[in-house]
Amino acid sequence: MDKLTYGRAERSDIEPIFAMESLLVKQYEDPTIVDLKHALQWCRTKIEGNWEAYTCICCNGQKAGYFHLIPQPDLRTELDDLLILPSFRHQGIGRTVLDHILDETDESIYLYVYQKNQRAVSLYTEKGFQIERIVSPTRMILKYRK
Repeated sequence: MDKLTYGRAERSDIEPIFAMESLLVKQYEDPTIVDLKHALQWCRTKIEGNWEAYTCICCNGQKAGYFHLIPQPDLRTELDDLLILPSFRHQGIGRTVLDHILDETDESIYLYVYQKNQRAVSLYTEKGFQIERIVSPTRMILKYRK
């Protein structure tokens, strides 16, 4: 595995983060039950309002992706995003970053994931996440308990 480092996202990271989130929405959301335009606007607003809270993942000094952890008042942490840039996928970076996140927190972690995103679901369940709840026909919450 190449060397991974972590740093704070910059304003210029808004567009790459949004591009990856947009792709997920378009690929896995069901347009017959969700207004995709509204969902994409919600994503943009969320990213633009929180870009400083994103962590940039660098592989050998190059930006490889991002993640966003949101501490919750009930001693849980939400993994809001774990996004790997397309040219860095299939190299074990997501798995390594997830290990880093799990090692760095003492709290339970939960996340929303698209049910049809089998690569993500497989990674999370392999690391010990379990289905907590199905929240829509397309999405579910997975939880990792410390």
